[in-house]
This record gives sequence, structure tokens and C-alpha cells, in this order.
Amino acid sequence: DLVAFLLFFGIYVISIATSGIKPNVSTFGAEQFDDSNPKDVKEKSSFFNWFYWSTNLGAMISYTMISYICQYGIKDLGGKKWGFSIGFTIPSFSMLFAILIFISRSNRYVITGPNGNGTTMKSAIIFKNGVKNFIRSKKSFLQGAKLHWLDRLSVSNGGSHADSDVETVKSVWRLVPLLFLQVPFYIIYAQLSTSFQNQGCQMNLSLGSALSVPISTLNIFDTLAILLLVPVFDMIVYPFVLSVKNRNFSVGDQS
Repeated sequence: DLVAFLLFFGIYVISIATSGIKPNVSTFGAEQFDDSNPKDVKEKSSFFNWFYWSTNLGAMISYTMISYICQYGIKDLGGKKWGFSIGFTIPSFSMLFAILIFISRSNRYVITGPNGNGTTMKSAIIFKNGVKNFIRSKKSFLQGAKLHWLDRLSVSNGGSHADSDVETVKSVWRLVPLLFLQVPFYIIYAQLSTSFQNQGCQMNLSLGSALSVPISTLNIFDTLAILLLVPVFDMIVYPFVLSVKNRNFSVGDQS
């Protein structure tokens, strides 16, 4: 039926749009800063902090005001029956307004096109060849070979790949343990939108007789912590670390 079609069509459009904006929006923002300008370098570090903060500010509004309207409706605007319609209309118009603002300033953006260096493909080839080489020379490796198992592929060690490309792949390889640690973190993080919601459906969400808390509001604790801590880190913790360690830190470094 038409309602089901429109519902799923909207969900798929959102997923496609999200896949387009999420991998690019922070990178696009970073490109607006000139790395040769010390002031821009400093502001770039803060940009990631406040970008993350503003994202969570939007989430806070969604988890409180929007979720309340969706679940309980507005008395003079159709009540619960029209709650979700009104609730989803608000972010729709907000997104439209944001797009218009974004487009209105498009003539001032710094836009960097693809550089065409094929880093991802080269990295995949180097990694694949490295695994093959490791399997072939496993015996010598276990006997205490001094070279990293990827170093054998570099030109300086008789291989066929540029030393800089091999070093890039080695840098990524060193991140693998950290990436594995992300798995349990995101398993827990995913509970905010799954188990928390299921738990909320079984709870008494009334705060007295005057107010009922929407189920999605149970997600605000993570968001609230970020809203409170990002300014503290950006204005106090990171400047202190910079003064002591002489190094730039940001929320982006932590992720």
C-alpha cells in the first residue's frame, strides 16, 4: 500500500543520504583550513571538537523535544494521532533550511578534488603480497628475521613497492589492535538504540502526574556527557596538554 511504500522509500533515502554525508562532512570541514597557516592549524583542531559537540546538540534536541512530540503529540495539533507526522516534519524543514544555508555560501568553500593516487588500491595490493610473502618465508620469519613482514616488499629491500607506500600500509597495520577494541565498544554503544528502547517500553516513564518521559530520552546520558565535556577538554584540558607536551590534541585524535 501507499503508506508502506512511502515509509520504506523514506527510510532508504535517509540511508543513502547518510552514507553520502557522514564520510565526507568532517573531511570537507577540515579542508576549509590552511595547514600552512598556524592560526588555521589551531582552529582546525577545535573545529573537530565543536563539530562533534554540535552534532550531539542536535541529538539532544531529537531525544527530548522531537521524541516527546512523536510519542505524545501536541494537544492542539492532533494529539498522539499526528505526533509522528509533526515530529518528523520538524527535522525535515530543519534539514531543508540547513541545505539552503549550505548552498548560499558555496562560492566561499575550498573544494579539493580526488588526487587520483589510488592509495586504497595500492595498500590492498601491498597487504595481499605481504601476506603471500609472509606465508612463503614463515620459517625464516620464525627463526628471527629482523625485517617487518611488509618491509620485504619495499624497493630498498629488493621488493617492487615504493618505501613510502609500504610505510603507509605498516602504519595502518599498527592500528589493527585498536580497531579490534572498537568492536566491544560499539557492541555496548549499540545498546542505546536497541536494548535501551526495549527497556523503556517496559518502564513506567511518568514523572508525577504532569510529565511523562519519552522512551528515546533514555539515550541522552551519552549525549549529555559529550555536551558537558567537549568544552572542558577544548578550553582547559587540551590547552594544558599542549603547554606541557607541545602537541595538539582534539576529540578527533581520540577517535
